[in-house]
Amino acid sequence: DGQGNLWVGTQNGLCRRQDGKCVCYNTGEGLSHNFVQALYQDRHGTLWVGTRGGLTSYQAGRFRRFTTHDGLSHEDITALLEDRDGNLWIGTQQGGLNRHRDGHFTAFTKAEGLSDNQVQSLYEDREGNLWVGTQNGLNRFHEQRFTSYTVKEGLPHENTTSVLGTRDGSIWTFMDGG
Repeated sequence: DGQGNLWVGTQNGLCRRQDGKCVCYNTGEGLSHNFVQALYQDRHGTLWVGTRGGLTSYQAGRFRRFTTHDGLSHEDITALLEDRDGNLWIGTQQGGLNRHRDGHFTAFTKAEGLSDNQVQSLYEDREGNLWVGTQNGLNRFHEQRFTSYTVKEGLPHENTTSVLGTRDGSIWTFMDGG
């Protein structure tokens, strides 16, 4: 992070290493679940922690939990990304994609054109397109619309687990299977 800490998410909680010391946190300290699956520090220094039991923010030594009661579509968080406009995007195991903006969550699912509700990876390219890897394809989200790419459009397999952009603007994906 910006203060020189190394944060590591594990199946047993969240650990921070600073100045040679390790401090670990779990549900007793405020995590929404001990199984950490995604970490992201936003431009304001807030650390966002995606767990199997919800989303947790950590700022100024305090944890805050977010669950379906706060508007998340699903509590099993798989991926996190802040876009260039300051929106936090949250991928979930079965609730599609959530956007956190101005303290509110908005869900985008198969009903809005996402290829699958199991989101596995997120990437924003230099044009502001949000690329979303799901179990059943690769999706480009632009101007509130999804464009999905599957084997019908030439993908070798649809289980898109990672998305990465290169300096020349190319999009690379890793697909599990096929």
